[in-house]
Amino acid sequence: VGYRHFCNKVWNATRFGLRYFGDDYTFSGSLRLDMPFAWEDKWILSRLSQCAAKTNQAWEKYEFANTTTATYSFFLYELCDVYLELLKPRFYADHYDQADEAEKKRIEEDRIVARDVLYICLDWSMRLMHPLLPYLTEELYQRLPPSPTKRESITVASYPTAVYGWVNDVVEKEMEVVSEVAKQIRSEKASLGLSPAARPKTYLRHLDLHWRECLTKLSERISRMALSGEVKVLAEGEHAPKGTL
Repeated sequence: VGYRHFCNKVWNATRFGLRYFGDDYTFSGSLRLDMPFAWEDKWILSRLSQCAAKTNQAWEKYEFANTTTATYSFFLYELCDVYLELLKPRFYADHYDQADEAEKKRIEEDRIVARDVLYICLDWSMRLMHPLLPYLTEELYQRLPPSPTKRESITVASYPTAVYGWVNDVVEKEMEVVSEVAKQIRSEKASLGLSPAARPKTYLRHLDLHWRECLTKLSERISRMALSGEVKVLAEGEHAPKGTL
């Protein structure tokens, strides 16, 4: 039953992701390492490379359960639960209409990068999962936008291998901390009996200067992942505002 639901998730999430491309999108065929990747782009590419490495290693050792676990965990818990959620504000920027020309250009360039990274994630996911879900992945692969590297069928497409230039241990560690913070905020909301739709302002405190700066830089991502309102990191020695719990 669990994997049947997973197939539904793959179908729905992929079709949802395809809406970001538009009718005139064509993938160039590769990602340049000097592209202006956002923080979440660097993280998902690192996780995708790790997934490919684990999957290939599992196939070589005939450890089919590990292949299933690696692809399942990446697609469900990292691509769907985190990356697709963090993409939304990049494609639906509320301030786009009010932005000046320079800012609009920056937003458009960021969307180009986001589309290319999303294409790689969906393309690789289909190919990595194909031996396990042959019919579903073939159908969704055919729906991907055109690309010079796209084959007439997923059955003759090359199987992805790790790209070690994508691996980023620093960003992965940051995501571990950010995910734990977001989890604790969601838990606190539940313990206070707040409704899922509530978006309370949240204050964070960390004793380490490096992590205070990091969490401040990533406060908007934390807010989205935690389903909270504005997230503010308190300075060293700063008292919590009145009314905080």
